Amino acid sequence: MDQERRRTLRRQYREAPREGGIICIQNRETGQRFLLAEPNLSGARNKFLFAIQTNSCCYAALQKDWAAYGPAGYSFEVLETLRPQEGQTPKEFREDLNQLLALWRQRENEA
Repeated sequence: MDQERRRTLRRQYREAPREGGIICIQNRETGQRFLLAEPNLSGARNKFLFAIQTNSCCYAALQKDWAAYGPAGYSFEVLETLRPQEGQTPKEFREDLNQLLALWRQRENEA
């Protein structure tokens, strides 16, 4: 692949719109749910799959249970997706995701 083609592909990847959202990592044995706001859902999914393949927990809050139940004891689920609005800064997008996460946590506590 020539250099110009590589540059073009890299630029397209960086400029591609990312989809963020709320994810849930759930312990299948205990039912414990860990909710997170992620600005890049595909990156979060890849991170989780890598953690399963390497048996290395990437979330400090889950490390103790991860060691006890193993990576096969966890599932990954996207609860809600959100796309950044045109002209929205990454910081503003993160703030929107955090507000959405607060709503999801409130729902979890009510249930």
